[in-house]
Amino acid sequence: MRRSVLILALVLILILSLLYSGKGNFFPPVLTIAVFLIIWAGYLEGVRFSLWLSGMADIAVLYLLLKGCDWRICLSAWAIFSASPLIAFKIKKKLSRQKESVEKKLREKTKVYDGLLDEFVSISTRNTRLEEESSEIAGLYEITREMSANLEFDELFEIFSRTLRQRF
Repeated sequence: MRRSVLILALVLILILSLLYSGKGNFFPPVLTIAVFLIIWAGYLEGVRFSLWLSGMADIAVLYLLLKGCDWRICLSAWAIFSASPLIAFKIKKKLSRQKESVEKKLREKTKVYDGLLDEFVSISTRNTRLEEESSEIAGLYEITREMSANLEFDELFEIFSRTLRQRF
């Protein structure tokens, strides 16, 4: 579907240029739009398709040359159309490298994040365990404090057993 749209757009632009060029002159915006379409096609569909579109544009340039267009203008247009697939290839290659670089950095950052997340879970677990131990130690401290307030042996064990029943 994209190929059909690109072909149709380029053909319409080239026809517009040919219709406009009564004396064999280029319609300047058409050249820019056609080059953009060729580069865009190269990025989306690949270099082969872009070369094919470039060939279609070169045929239109040849027609204008035969119709009497200035040879310098036709040569410039031919050079631009012929270079467009190479430009598309370079753009696609550069963007592909950039994408790979970004994906690699993302994978590295994800590994770091996963490591930090594992460490957070480990620390949270240790913190919970330490809070439980702290609570137990505070309970034992309360027992010891109440026991040391009464130093008689019978009362000491009575307080100890009562406190144990309350706490546990």
